[in-house]
Amino acid sequence: MKKFRNIILFVLLGILTMVSCKKSEDKGDTVFIHNGSVNGTIKGTKTDNSALNETFSYSTYLDVLYDQYYQATTTGYIFEVDFSTPDGSSSNLKFTAISVTDNSPVVVSYNLIFYKTLSSTVTYYFGMSNNNNTLTISNFSFNEATGQLKCKLTASGTNNTTKTNATIEANYDVVLKKLSY
Repeated sequence: MKKFRNIILFVLLGILTMVSCKKSEDKGDTVFIHNGSVNGTIKGTKTDNSALNETFSYSTYLDVLYDQYYQATTTGYIFEVDFSTPDGSSSNLKFTAISVTDNSPVVVSYNLIFYKTLSSTVTYYFGMSNNNNTLTISNFSFNEATGQLKCKLTASGTNNTTKTNATIEANYDVVLKKLSY
């Protein structure tokens, strides 16, 4: 009987060890992983002509294959960095670079969705994408051995939910998975 109890104890310990290997946040059926962050500011004018000056910080992403990755190709690298929060806020950035030392990576797509609860009945929403807006990436660094990506994204333009000029500055620091076929 004691041997059977020890076997059950070791099995439970093994399961507990495997489950605790990833730092995650379980929100119902959706699992959010922590492996980096994006921090930034949104500045501009709201639709009511008041100042828009918000900060955001996202450090979770959905536990799916294509959320945080890089891919080495014959012409350079493809990077995709997607952060999502349980409240629906998100930052999705996809860009290319000729090499890991490229000083001018090219943005392929970008989307920021920002929610801020103002009261129990009011939520502020701001959204901006790469469509008809100016986007640049600076301070780009990537360590292929570790998957560590750091960069700064600046996005500006009027094609956003306020329909007025707005600027987003976002600093990314994340460890990416290598995607291979």
